[in-house]
Amino acid sequence: MLLTGCGTGIDGSAIFSKLNLDNIYNRLNFRPLKRPGRAIYITTVINGKKRVTGNLNDIKVLDALPVATGNSEWRCLSEALYFESRGEPVEGQIAVAEVILNRVDSKKFPKSVCRVVGQTTGRRHKCQFSYNCDGLLEVFPDKIAYQRVSKIARLMLDGASRDITKGATFYHSKKVDPFWRTSVARTTNIGSHIFYRFKS
Repeated sequence: MLLTGCGTGIDGSAIFSKLNLDNIYNRLNFRPLKRPGRAIYITTVINGKKRVTGNLNDIKVLDALPVATGNSEWRCLSEALYFESRGEPVEGQIAVAEVILNRVDSKKFPKSVCRVVGQTTGRRHKCQFSYNCDGLLEVFPDKIAYQRVSKIARLMLDGASRDITKGATFYHSKKVDPFWRTSVARTTNIGSHIFYRFKS
């Protein structure tokens, strides 16, 4: 079991077991229950050449991709996708990755993935990405889900096309109604999230 913060990690098996959370986490199903009907293909660069992936909504295609590895930027993006979108369809996971990478490219946000996902006010529940300040342990009990989001993170960092969210730099769950939504332009709905970008 890995206990981790963005880009760092320690063995947290003992702590996790003492808190008796194994059964709680393992009973919860965070994997997508349904997937959108349309196929999801993304263009990425492999060995210097543009390639189009197979249909990533076919979970067998995603599982057949090589095990992903990378540096701290990849680990930070994988971590964010796990905590923010592992229960979303693949399209929704790609959409969250787009938001993070669109922020990295924007002059209005920090210039690295780790700094974007770690951006905080220092107050509980006041982070840009809520898992970073919700007071919960950051563990990855669902190893299959982590492997899948880490592959998506790898594809996106390797230059995959970003056209699902139409340039979004914000999103929120459909279950909430944040005050800031009226100050930005809505772009699309994907899974359980609504996406936005800065108004022109």
